[in-house]
Amino acid sequence: MIIPAAGVIVLVAGLVAVGIIDARTMRLPNRWTRSLAFVSGLVLLALLLRGDVDMAVAGLVGAATFTGVLAAAHVMSPGNLGFGDVKLAPTLGTLVGLTQPSVATSIWAVLWALLFSCLLFVIQAGVARVRGSTSRRFPFGPSLIVPPSCMASIWVSLAVL
Repeated sequence: MIIPAAGVIVLVAGLVAVGIIDARTMRLPNRWTRSLAFVSGLVLLALLLRGDVDMAVAGLVGAATFTGVLAAAHVMSPGNLGFGDVKLAPTLGTLVGLTQPSVATSIWAVLWALLFSCLLFVIQAGVARVRGSTSRRFPFGPSLIVPPSCMASIWVSLAVL
């Protein structure tokens, strides 16, 4: 359990940094999204090499589901969802998938994480409006990052007990 837990901790720390960058600049830098995707791949590879195929498959399914949903949203409305959010999706989906015991629960967990991300975004936009912001654009990355990071942090906490 130590290999995936250490990798998850690194991913969550990187996601916090990316969330701060996106909140300040409304951009998700490619070097960050690529690096996080690489670390996600290393975590999945470590699981496969350790023989933990079920957990690795759940992580892959989570990544595919999260990426598929965001890619579809980007294609339908490219001006509203940036491609940086789509590039971040495999990492977020991997985190959600790793917290689940099976492929089926991995898919449901991704959908719930996306729902909570959308709710957080609506709250973020509402607070900004109440504070007097006239902008019609808000970064979605921070709202996307919070639910998977919380799920993964709780999973690591329970895994090391």
